[in-house]
Amino acid sequence: MHEPSRTHRSTHIPTLDGIRGIAILLVLGIHFFYSGAFPPLPPRFAFVGNVFLFGWMGVDLFFVLSGFLITGILLDTAGAPNYFQSFFARRTLRIFPVYYLVIAVFLCLLPFASRSVALGLFLPGSSLLTANLFYLQNWWICFHGWAKTGVIGDYWSLGIEEQFYLVWPFIVLKLSRQNLTAFCVATCVFAPYLRLLLLQNDPRSTLVFASTITRMDTLLWGALVAIAIRTPGLVQKAKPYLSPILLTTTLLVLVIAFPLGELHSRARITQSIGYTIIAIGFAAFLFKAYLVDGTSSRLAYFLRTGLLRSFGRYSYGIYIYHGFLRVAMKFVFGRAAWFGHSIPGAAVLFFAFFASNYGVAYISFHVYEKNFLALKSRFKASGSHIPMFPATLTAIGSPLPK
Repeated sequence: MHEPSRTHRSTHIPTLDGIRGIAILLVLGIHFFYSGAFPPLPPRFAFVGNVFLFGWMGVDLFFVLSGFLITGILLDTAGAPNYFQSFFARRTLRIFPVYYLVIAVFLCLLPFASRSVALGLFLPGSSLLTANLFYLQNWWICFHGWAKTGVIGDYWSLGIEEQFYLVWPFIVLKLSRQNLTAFCVATCVFAPYLRLLLLQNDPRSTLVFASTITRMDTLLWGALVAIAIRTPGLVQKAKPYLSPILLTTTLLVLVIAFPLGELHSRARITQSIGYTIIAIGFAAFLFKAYLVDGTSSRLAYFLRTGLLRSFGRYSYGIYIYHGFLRVAMKFVFGRAAWFGHSIPGAAVLFFAFFASNYGVAYISFHVYEKNFLALKSRFKASGSHIPMFPATLTAIGSPLPK
């Protein structure tokens, strides 16, 4: 396999859509599992619950993918005179329309929250909504916890990504390629050290879990992959190590999860070095996916699966709306005698939940979002390098359970 050429990589990369699909399916899976629809499983089927619980890692996969794609876009357009205008305008057109539509709906409903107990539980508090207006919701959660976050508590990861988008273009433009690499490496070393210090006082720290500073290294592992594939000769040198890295990190995650009993997102070892191990593993997986795109390998075939790629394409909308659909599912079926007590009933709801999320996101994209996306062509970077990644592959939101 030859090192990918720039002209080849200027086309759409289906395998990366497949990775995004995996990430959103992981998120949907764990959030459905937490919905209460599943009955207690017999001991011989306990592994099913464990599989769902791994879904919290979906947000880490989103973070790595975001760091990879955004850094790639910025590196490839760094010579453009409209570098900042192009990047921020295109990000705004992709992210803001759906996000602020939801926030606006909540702001309109907020005055009625005191008149309905159900609506009060459904809606976030006014202070959190204010934080969401400025993409500071992750910091609000760091210091106030998950109470009163309503249906949009999972938006914490969107805050991290938006803060990354605001700062990272300036860093990429300011630093040389060598210094940018050094900055990423230093941050990837500093972040787990900081997490370990913070965990001395709070073994299940929300600050560690949701703050931008302590989770930034996951984004920058993806950035390092973006730098690597643009460094002559480095792809061929790195390629033999990707599978061993992926295997090693997978085994380490399994050790942390089972013998050590940390199969959840906010446990001591998981939060200190576990996030790093997961990020490295996902970075290796992403690197491999990039390399096999356009080949006939089994990994490429899997990642190019139509349904998987389709979920990836609509993953941003799915993430934005899935909390509403989860609440709607509990509202409609939660009082049924079989809810939480029937495996067949849970199976039906499982497929209905996934299908409805896909359907709502599909409609949102084609009826509402694409009208804004059509405007992105007016803000293409000019006079820059040939973009290695198309706009359709830019990173989108990240979900995760509390």
